[in-house]
Amino acid sequence: MILAATMLVVAAYAAFWGVAANRVVAELEAWAAAPHGRVDVVVGDIAVSGFPTKLEVRLGPVEVRLGQELRYAVDAVVLSRPLGGDDLAFVMHGRQVLTVQGTPLSIETGRAAGEIVRTADGRIAGFRIETANLIVERPNADPVTAQHLTLRAAWPDGAALLPDRHNPGGAR
Repeated sequence: MILAATMLVVAAYAAFWGVAANRVVAELEAWAAAPHGRVDVVVGDIAVSGFPTKLEVRLGPVEVRLGQELRYAVDAVVLSRPLGGDDLAFVMHGRQVLTVQGTPLSIETGRAAGEIVRTADGRIAGFRIETANLIVERPNADPVTAQHLTLRAAWPDGAALLPDRHNPGGAR
C-alpha cells in the first residue's frame, strides 16, 4: 500500500514536471516568434532537462539583432530555474560573435554566466552577466582582455530592452 502511494506521488510529480517542461518550450517558441519591435530574435533547437529539481533549457544557436547596427550570436544558451522560481540563471556556451555596424568582434571567455531577475508579474526587472578570462578580438587591432567583467542592469519599473511574453510591445 505504501509502495503504491509512493509510486503514485512519483508518477504525479513526473507528470507535473513534464507539463511544466512542455509549457516552457511552448512559451520560448512563442516568445522567439513574436515581434519585438526593432529587435529580431532567432532561436535554434530547444531542449529541456533537469528533472526532478529544476527546469533547464538549452537553446542553440541563438541570435539577437537590432536592425543592421547590432548583432549578437552564440552557439548555445542554457537557462535554468528551480521549479516554482521566477528568476532565471543562464550560461552561454561556445563561440560568441558581436557585430557592431558591420564589424565583427569575436568573443572568447572561460565562462559567461548570469541571471535574469523578474518582477512578481513576470516582467524582466534586470540582469547580471559575469565573465572570466574575456578576450575580444577586433579586426586590425589588438585584442581587448579582462580577467573578470561584470555587467549589471536594472529597470526600476521592470521595463526591459528585450521584451518578454508579458511585455510584447518592447521597451517603454
